[in-house]
Amino acid sequence: MSTRPSFAVKLAGLVPHWAPTVAELPRLCAEFERLGADEVVCGEHILYGAEMHHPGGSGKIVHGRTGQQSDGADVFVLFSAAAALTTRLRLCSAVVLGAARPAPVLAREGAALDLISGGRFVLGVGPGWYAGEFEALGIPPAERGARLEETIAVCRELWSPGPSSFDGKWNSFTDMICEPAPVTPGGRPSGGA
Repeated sequence: MSTRPSFAVKLAGLVPHWAPTVAELPRLCAEFERLGADEVVCGEHILYGAEMHHPGGSGKIVHGRTGQQSDGADVFVLFSAAAALTTRLRLCSAVVLGAARPAPVLAREGAALDLISGGRFVLGVGPGWYAGEFEALGIPPAERGARLEETIAVCRELWSPGPSSFDGKWNSFTDMICEPAPVTPGGRPSGGA
């Protein structure tokens, strides 16, 4: 049994520092695997403000065409490409904005990436912090937490065997099946962060 410590790399901020473009991130993930990394971690914003001030006090974040190039690859697209180039690297989202995505779509994306990666995808979801992003998406920022809780419940229901039914505030369906089924029994790990 190996006692080697786990080695993880968080992808945020790697563009343009380690990869010239977002398009290079899948190959960078493969290089991290070659160097012995056990997992890569990537979060998301769907939309960026020209300047965003993280509530944790980490300072001003400048994105995209307004300044520094962001690491703004879609987590599911990036990790699908990385899964094709790697064999053992865990692909961890930290975090996907669960409250900003339709719950059945998130369930299907998570299950598909679980299948494509051979069970190496870890779905981390969270409510997000940038109110302007949610306002632009037509989602009241005050609803993020409740929407996230319902999204997690919907995903778990859709990942269970057989037809699924759900009756919530934002999601309602009867006897629906979400395909593909996840490789991991019960679906991908998920939780708020």
